[in-house]
Amino acid sequence: GGGVEGGWWTERPVVKLPVGDGTALALVQCAEVAQKARAEARSVNDGVVARMAPPASYAAALPGNVREVLGRESARLLKRKEGFVRSTFVRKLGVADSQAAQTMIGKFQDAALVWERKRL
Repeated sequence: GGGVEGGWWTERPVVKLPVGDGTALALVQCAEVAQKARAEARSVNDGVVARMAPPASYAAALPGNVREVLGRESARLLKRKEGFVRSTFVRKLGVADSQAAQTMIGKFQDAALVWERKRL
């Protein structure tokens, strides 16, 4: 039953809410990596670390400010000194499903690149 014209699929995917524990954990872990990158960017002098850079075209396309990547509230959450409480962090980010979590993980990775670029 249900579906489009008797098919087994639906017009809109049905996403299980709230976000599962595995997805929430992945989101928090990625945020912690981005936060660590930010802390390292502040503590390392220019030119100290020789590392492979992301493709120049990708790095050039990223904004220079993490708030432009994440949004003001999400960037503020990453700048907190204390650790993340998983349920509170995910709720404050406004992540309600797995698709939104994957999108936010990509934004955290871009934020880490922006902070790392400032360090180099």
